[in-house]
Amino acid sequence: MKATIIPSNEFDSTIDAINQLSEEDAKAFLKIIYGHFNNYETGTGASYTSEQLIKEVASIYSEKILKVNELRKANQDESTVSG
Repeated sequence: MKATIIPSNEFDSTIDAINQLSEEDAKAFLKIIYGHFNNYETGTGASYTSEQLIKEVASIYSEKILKVNELRKANQDESTVSG
């Protein structure tokens, strides 16, 4: 598998997104990530490959954390408008 080089601006954006997570959300993501590692390690995921593990964990950082932050912001904006 080839190493993927993450552009600096993408790395910085991801770090910013992580910093914006609430403690509750951060713990939830850690539990999800641990679940993926556990499936890979114990074989519970049948033929869960290292490539799938990397893809799943990378998607948490590149997509899911950003989505949670967007939803939180939208929810806060709605609360401000309707409040």
